[in-house]
Amino acid sequence: PTLLKQNRQLIIKYNQQLKKAKKLSNSLHEQLEIIRNDYLTSNGEESEAKDKLVNKYLKRF
Repeated sequence: PTLLKQNRQLIIKYNQQLKKAKKLSNSLHEQLEIIRNDYLTSNGEESEAKDKLVNKYLKRF
């Protein structure tokens, strides 16, 4: 019974971490989509500045 209880706790913890990871992934995907759409509507000068900003942002991950 002890192993079953430990396994259950590990599964619960794993599922919680998985939910957090999915939320983070979805958030990053949304942010990157916004950045991409903004970048596609930029002119040359704006594109360079935004490119630097995006690279700086992505280095955090």
